[in-house]
Amino acid sequence: MVDVVPMQVTHFSALVVPVQGRLVAIPQAAVAGIATLSSTPPLPLAQPWVGGVVQFPQGPCLLIELFGSEAPTLVQRSVTAIAVALPGSVVLALCADGAGQLEQVSLLPPAGRASVACPASWLRPGRTANGRDVLVLQIEALAHSLREAA
Repeated sequence: MVDVVPMQVTHFSALVVPVQGRLVAIPQAAVAGIATLSSTPPLPLAQPWVGGVVQFPQGPCLLIELFGSEAPTLVQRSVTAIAVALPGSVVLALCADGAGQLEQVSLLPPAGRASVACPASWLRPGRTANGRDVLVLQIEALAHSLREAA
């Protein structure tokens, strides 16, 4: 008898957005909103990936900067924020350079660390259907990191 091993889904629809010169793919099912909002300054003594707080209609969201803040500021600034719904009803916002577009994305095997600002497990290499390299935001890893920090 031959054992059948279920295949893991590696192709999915994602919002692909530019983030500090890189393309980041956010699984479409996790995208809860996109808006240009005012952000508070980064929180004092926070992790390098914490960019401040933005106010979406559904409430305030911690702003995540995957590659760290390019220019720390002490004043409010306008950012493109993508609300990301994590398992357990938690909503965070990802700071992006623009709104992006929906594309089909395939996961690639894990590689080296993509950012020194956020945990290595948050980003994994991927490729769009038209061959562009992207970094895929790993929603489960992000949620796991935040649960452990609480």
